[in-house]
Amino acid sequence: MQPQITVGMPVYNERKYITETLDSLLSQTYENFEVVISDNNSQDGTYDILQQYAKKDKRIKLFRQPKNIGGLKNFKFVLEQAQTPYFIWLAGHDIWHPQLLEKLLKAFAKSKDENIILAFPKFQINSKKTYPTLFFAYTFQLIQELFLLVFFW
Repeated sequence: MQPQITVGMPVYNERKYITETLDSLLSQTYENFEVVISDNNSQDGTYDILQQYAKKDKRIKLFRQPKNIGGLKNFKFVLEQAQTPYFIWLAGHDIWHPQLLEKLLKAFAKSKDENIILAFPKFQINSKKTYPTLFFAYTFQLIQELFLLVFFW
């Protein structure tokens, strides 16, 4: 079955957190996704860890930039690799709830707005206090249009 979601991970020097981040991602209850990781020429051993994970999980597509291309271009790079209907970014130091993708896709199925697909109702800093927030990710086509409009006009 073709993946429905691309999780784009532009990373740079995330050795301290990347294992926990990938474990949270690969433990999702919804499993029909691909992971596009672009290592922006990390110098702290991040890429070695990423290679180990890519060997163990076929959903991971790993790229390494030959030189640091900057954060914005690295975000754009992972977006351009996506071939799925839906896209979401994941930072190399974020931890996701195991049901995040499953719950967000269910919420999208109920939504009347075909552009908004994912919303985060809250987040935690250092696992202490929960803060309310609202963040939207959009369909792949709309993300591309917004990204190009905002950053490359």
